[in-house]
Amino acid sequence: MSNRGADVLIVGTSLDPHIDRVIERLPSALGIVRFDVDRFPRDQSLSISIDGETVNIFVDGKAVAGPGLGPSVGWFRRLGRPGLDPNLDKKFERFALAEASHTLEAFTTLLAPRQWINDYWATRRASLKPLQYALAAKVGLSVPPTIFSSSKPEVMAWLSQRPEVVAKTISSPVVFDEDDERGFSFTHVVSEADRENLEDVGVTPVQMQELIEPAFEVRLMSILGQHVAVRIDADRSVSEGVRDWRSERVATRYSWFELPSSIEQATMQLLEELNLDYAASDFIVDRNGRFHFLEANPHGAWLWLEDALGEARFTTLFAQAIVDNISEEKLYN
Repeated sequence: MSNRGADVLIVGTSLDPHIDRVIERLPSALGIVRFDVDRFPRDQSLSISIDGETVNIFVDGKAVAGPGLGPSVGWFRRLGRPGLDPNLDKKFERFALAEASHTLEAFTTLLAPRQWINDYWATRRASLKPLQYALAAKVGLSVPPTIFSSSKPEVMAWLSQRPEVVAKTISSPVVFDEDDERGFSFTHVVSEADRENLEDVGVTPVQMQELIEPAFEVRLMSILGQHVAVRIDADRSVSEGVRDWRSERVATRYSWFELPSSIEQATMQLLEELNLDYAASDFIVDRNGRFHFLEANPHGAWLWLEDALGEARFTTLFAQAIVDNISEEKLYN
């Protein structure tokens, strides 16, 4: 990296292969700084210096942002948990995590690249599922009837009007058991037994959604107004009620897909409403060919699709979108 600071600054985690694959496709002349949240503050340092109106930001002692410095592009992939010293006294852990998280939010807020992919606060806002559904309907996308609730009577009343419903997580599919083992809670059909036992509804809010029987599903990856779509055909005959193609119980097949222009335009409008430059959006296509919006994920993954299809179509597009937002002088000097 030259003394011009960072041309591209990436905020993510050290184990994210999406970052590795995109970096491989960027010109070697670029000054690329990768900030891995899971290595901070134990193995990677961050400093924010404020003197009057002058703000300088340093990563591992190198100036990456400040007067006359970059970055031209900031890619906020995700935050994750800060990497504290494993020998830290447990009684200080909560305090240390809060201090590190506060500094990270300030870091991502004070950075002012010419182009964000995506802005941190826009990402936080866009991750709110109820907001996504309301805005998706506003721009003309079909959204299955959905309820988010911690009220057992209201959930019962809602279920009584709908014979087929799925239960979904609201913020994250990741759950932990009593032994702190990580697992996933997949979308599943609400059974008659589930309807009769709603005691857990009051423990935390639940999301339930009217079941749409799919002919197939689509994941659409969008970056700065350009799109790549993949069709997902899933065999749910032995899935034991699971309606989530991420589950190992569901056999899937993938193929590149050309999205109808009306869906592409509506999705672009939605991402504009959410102020997102990148998202992975999911749709169910019913047996009548109608598209139903499920989610626009600002952290969504795509590599497993490219690996299955044998072509890095979207990774190449993503890297080019970064290059297109960097001046020619910086690319070749």
